[in-house]
Amino acid sequence: MYLSFTRGERIKFFRKAIQMSKPIFAKCMGISERTQSDRETDKSGALHNELDKMVEMGANPEFLLTGKGAILREGFKRGS
Repeated sequence: MYLSFTRGERIKFFRKAIQMSKPIFAKCMGISERTQSDRETDKSGALHNELDKMVEMGANPEFLLTGKGAILREGFKRGS
């Protein structure tokens, strides 16, 4: 069985994988908590610079864009 997740759900999965609360994650992204909520519920899409920032924070770009692969980049360690 193949599960398909929206981009907003994948962003939320990443945020939870790195164990960040929504307010802290939004602050790291340089956006409001409301905007972050809109991203996670697919009311608005993440901008390219936000996706780049998530990759810098350890997200696997393939997972963010397609839902395939691991949530975190290979070799990523929390706190790095």
